[in-house]
Amino acid sequence: MTVHKHYMAKILIAEDNRVEAALIENMLEDFGCEVFKARGLDIVDKLDTPYDLIFLDINMPGISGFYIANNLKKSSSSPTCAPIILVSSEPYTEEIKEQCVESDVDGYVQKPMTQALLATILDEYIPEKETSLLATGKEESKLFLRKRHT
Repeated sequence: MTVHKHYMAKILIAEDNRVEAALIENMLEDFGCEVFKARGLDIVDKLDTPYDLIFLDINMPGISGFYIANNLKKSSSSPTCAPIILVSSEPYTEEIKEQCVESDVDGYVQKPMTQALLATILDEYIPEKETSLLATGKEESKLFLRKRHT
């Protein structure tokens, strides 16, 4: 019997690179997540939904991921207080670390994202959304169990 973790979570991906966005989206969908996407300034129109987790590219056209994160964290009118993970192809430097602290983000990931890395992020930031999918080897025979937290 194998166990596959799934998450009943709404996740926003704000990524300007369509290939990278599709890669992250596919991996998140494999984990059972409902995925919403935005590019650049389009993210403003997506912020009225309460998300469980947000992935923000640092350098999007017309807007900075740091700027968005900073405003989301400080806004009392925002319906989302979801953890924010910044994503970039840039290595984690001291300058980026300082900007992450100033913007009060929850994490930083260097691209490309892997399934194992994504699993670690989901386990860390939205464990209460986890469900387990137990498979007995037959595709049609599955059992869904909701993880209970005390």
